[in-house]
Amino acid sequence: TRPVIIVGWCKDKLNDQLVERWPTLFETCVPHTTRPMRAGELSGREYFFVLSKEQMEQDIQDGMFMEVGTYNEHYYGVSYRAVHEVAKQHKHCLLDVSLDCVPQLSNMSLHPIVLFVRP
Repeated sequence: TRPVIIVGWCKDKLNDQLVERWPTLFETCVPHTTRPMRAGELSGREYFFVLSKEQMEQDIQDGMFMEVGTYNEHYYGVSYRAVHEVAKQHKHCLLDVSLDCVPQLSNMSLHPIVLFVRP
């Protein structure tokens, strides 16, 4: 199983439909964040909640993430480990990342399938 990156028109809808229609073949990975956990959330389900920005910054420096961004002063990142966890279930991991991640994924032996969608 290989990660899948859909680029272009309606990519979010396509990702959702793939998981809904073929849940035994496709899954999204759980991202990491430094934002506080909200009521009803569980670490490992919605996000992996990192206890501090300093810890996440160290993890970023250690190369744990293929892509990291910030929103409302909190980090959000997709880790290589999360992609491997989906692959262990023999499913294709649907990734919402930039194309800049393709070489990084290939270097980690996670050769992604990239689909370009035109309207």
